[in-house]
Amino acid sequence: MKNWKMRSAIMVIVLVTSLIGIGALFLMASSRNQKALSESTSDNMATYLTAQANTIENFVTEKENNLKLFGKSYDVRRVLLNEKDAQAQEQAQKYTMEYYNSLDNWEGLYIGNWDTTVLTYQNPEMIGKTLREGERLEELRNAMLDAQSGVYDAGIIVSPGTGKLCLSMYAPIYDQNENPIGYVGGGVFSAQLEEVLSNLKISGMENTQFYMVNTQTKMNLINPDEKLLATESEDPILLDVIDRANEHPKTKTGHFTTDGKFVQYVNMAGRSWVLVLVCDAKEAYRASNQIVAQLAACCVVAYLLIGILSFVSITRCTRPLGFVERAIVRLGNLDLTKSRELDRYLGHKNEVGILADKIEKLRQALAEIVGVLNDCSESVNVSSQSIHSNTGELSDYITDNMATTQQLAAGIESTNGIVSDLNEKVEHINNMLETVASLIQDGADKSQELLDSSSNIEKTSKESYESSLVSIERNRTHIQEATSKLRGLSEINSLVADIMGVAEETNLLSLNASIEAARAGEAGKGFAVVASEIGNLAKDSSETASRIDGICGNVNENISDVADCFTQLTDYLEQDVAPAFSAFNHISEENKQMATDLKSVIVQMQETLQEFGVFLNNVTQQMSNIQQASEQNERGVGDIVNKTSSATLVSEQMINVANSNKESVEKLMKIIDQFTEEKQV
Repeated sequence: MKNWKMRSAIMVIVLVTSLIGIGALFLMASSRNQKALSESTSDNMATYLTAQANTIENFVTEKENNLKLFGKSYDVRRVLLNEKDAQAQEQAQKYTMEYYNSLDNWEGLYIGNWDTTVLTYQNPEMIGKTLREGERLEELRNAMLDAQSGVYDAGIIVSPGTGKLCLSMYAPIYDQNENPIGYVGGGVFSAQLEEVLSNLKISGMENTQFYMVNTQTKMNLINPDEKLLATESEDPILLDVIDRANEHPKTKTGHFTTDGKFVQYVNMAGRSWVLVLVCDAKEAYRASNQIVAQLAACCVVAYLLIGILSFVSITRCTRPLGFVERAIVRLGNLDLTKSRELDRYLGHKNEVGILADKIEKLRQALAEIVGVLNDCSESVNVSSQSIHSNTGELSDYITDNMATTQQLAAGIESTNGIVSDLNEKVEHINNMLETVASLIQDGADKSQELLDSSSNIEKTSKESYESSLVSIERNRTHIQEATSKLRGLSEINSLVADIMGVAEETNLLSLNASIEAARAGEAGKGFAVVASEIGNLAKDSSETASRIDGICGNVNENISDVADCFTQLTDYLEQDVAPAFSAFNHISEENKQMATDLKSVIVQMQETLQEFGVFLNNVTQQMSNIQQASEQNERGVGDIVNKTSSATLVSEQMINVANSNKESVEKLMKIIDQFTEEKQV
């Protein structure tokens, strides 16, 4: 359906929708008509059966009244009270015969005592016979006493005398004290009832069959087939009705459909009778089928009219769409010529007019776009050539900058190596200073011991000469050890020489970095700052090394003085103490003073070393800052290299874009050439 024309699609949709709507309407109408007719048929049959039931009820009531009137006679009461009275017997028999002859279609009429012995009968041969005994007698008595209407209807039974169906009735007779003394009985042939019922007909349902059956004995009381009268019913329909009536004795009427038959029944539960009306379902629904056929014909005619009118209307209304279609096809084929077919629809407010206006505006817009594209394509072509030329020059500049940046990166890497090496050497000097500080601390401890020893010598000057000699020998050993350790400070001189060498190399590296930064121009300004800082660091390192060298010279001189003092002290003790032991106290005082001077010198050396340690920490911190700055410069140079590479790629892409724009312009010109110039068609 997606490839159908709109006219065909709309026509199919209208026809299908109409078919569905008319079909649904037909089904709904036929269903409601069928339901209404079914209810109407059921109501008519129920009304008919109700009328039949009322007829039967009136018939039975009339016969009951006849029997009750017969029982009210004085002769009846007299003979029941005086059964042995022959005159009363004769008079009652005469009354019975006269009353019987006045009745129409009665099978029999008689008077019986309470033991059912016949006292009078229209057939004298029955007089004196006892009709019931035992339980049957008791059942009859109870039934007569329980009869509310005063008459007990035994129903329609087969007469023992005639073998025909008759309505059997019994009416009890009471004395003045309301005690039963006997009864009157009679029977009416059912043929009269059938004749009365046959006079009632249902219009339009002449083939309807009427039945009446006993719900207790299932005996056919009224049946179209006379052979089945007074026989037990075997008809499945009647048996079904009997079952329904017995299952729901309070339900008066009912209906159902079975085997193509429509069945309606009325239950006369008080008399154990049920009236049944059976008709052919086709006959019952004949009128409905005729109406449905007429409705179907009307629906077909309406469907055809809708189809014809829809075809004419859709064809007329969709004709302008053909003009619109052809105009759109021309636009699709890039034909911008104006369509005369749509001129008459321009400005209209309907859908075709709106489409015509939009198509004309689209055609004009496309024509303007083609003109603008034609102008722009030439401008883009010139711009692409200019971009291509400028991009080539930019690529050359980027290549030169990239080479310079790579050289600068190599210089930064070399600087990082030198700074790292210098950092390691400063670290080594720091470790050496810690060792020297430890040695000086040992010398201080030993000088304190020497001072203490001199005090002891002064105190024990009067002790034995041998003890003093032993003490002198011990002091000599201690002095030699301290002198030997102090001479280890001379190693600082070699470390200072190394620092001076590193400072000179750093100065040269700073000079080279400044030269490279100057060559790099604007991109090397950051690196020039680093080179300047490295030069300052080299200068500070050189000055610091010079100061350390001066301090080391003073330390060496002090060490030499200490060694001379130790030598003089030892010589003095050996040469003068022994010969002049008497002047030992004076010498001990001098010895103590020399020990005090020695301790002062050692303290000055500790302070100098501490100052040098602080300076080395500052140098280490500056070297760390320089290393961080160098690493940042290295990352910055790396970033410059990456961006330069990216700029190279962008330059190449710009060249590609310029080439692509040139190709696009060529393709655009080919597309523009495909459009047809505007002209009237």
